[in-house]
Amino acid sequence: MEIFDLYTAQREKTGKTMVRGDETPEGYYRLVIHVCIFDEEGRMLIQQRQPFKSSWSGLWDVSLGGHAVCGEDSRMAAHRETLEELGLDIDFTGIRPSLTIHWEKGFDDYYELIMPVNEDELKLQEEEVQRVRWADKAEILKMIDSGEFIPYEKSLIELLFFRKDHRSAHTGNDKGYNVHPDKSETEAESQGERKSSDKTYNFYGWEKADISPATNEYVDEYGNISNPKELYDILSKIWCAQTCAPRMRERWTAENKTLGQCSITAFLAQDIFGGKVYGIKRPGGNYHCYNVVGDCIFDLTSEQFGDEKLDYENNPEQFREVHFAKEEKRMRYEYLKEKLKEACNKE
Repeated sequence: MEIFDLYTAQREKTGKTMVRGDETPEGYYRLVIHVCIFDEEGRMLIQQRQPFKSSWSGLWDVSLGGHAVCGEDSRMAAHRETLEELGLDIDFTGIRPSLTIHWEKGFDDYYELIMPVNEDELKLQEEEVQRVRWADKAEILKMIDSGEFIPYEKSLIELLFFRKDHRSAHTGNDKGYNVHPDKSETEAESQGERKSSDKTYNFYGWEKADISPATNEYVDEYGNISNPKELYDILSKIWCAQTCAPRMRERWTAENKTLGQCSITAFLAQDIFGGKVYGIKRPGGNYHCYNVVGDCIFDLTSEQFGDEKLDYENNPEQFREVHFAKEEKRMRYEYLKEKLKEACNKE
């Protein structure tokens, strides 16, 4: 038996509850969440409901959704439903809904995530989900017309696809998920004019970051990266909100591109240059990761802290097995690695 909190019209908890299946009392409201997951190509992950479900049986739906149960807030419900229905353990701390619909019985928060997902590796909830696949906007709209998809208002589907890349109400303030180098940088690199040795950098330890790649299986994959500064140059064009830690994603900007990128970047640098990854404990208990190779200490993502001085002495070693136990972090790492390979192959 599921129990839901009841809210006022101002979205304040009343202390009263209701049982799933009962009629929502007049003047009270309940909380629902939906999570829409998109890939880099702009397609949405959609799920087909089981044929034995009492509502919308056998129809296709957005990535996932459900009620917040008693004691949960919106983010807690989004985390639980994502884990239950798809097997993805995503940290929603700091992530705000892209939009909220005030429907006649309550509040419906829509979260939108752009992230790499291998649908074959998902752990689907048998009681809820038959299967999943990717679909673009036009296909979903056709499925609504044909009766294969839950009959959402088409304008809502169009808005969800629009909002995934436009989080502001004003076009001039839009900040999308993809970061592209400006034309002059691209042209310079195509002419072989990347000269990291002649540049100055702002990341910690750049002055001594002249170490060569380690002899390992990654040499061929990233063969044209000769030192951490060149790795930084390429990553500067890859880091984006999609690779940022979810709890910081709302604050990520192209101007603060290293925000939320530390652990996946440090372990990727370890792949290439060897050495160890260490962590500086931050307020809240998380660790900011950096690299140590021999007597060379470098922190490719230190710029996010501005003028704050970090202590790089006597910090605990960090292990990828621990960090990548979080599925969303492992997937961000895999995505960053794949994009780095693509960038190296283009140069």
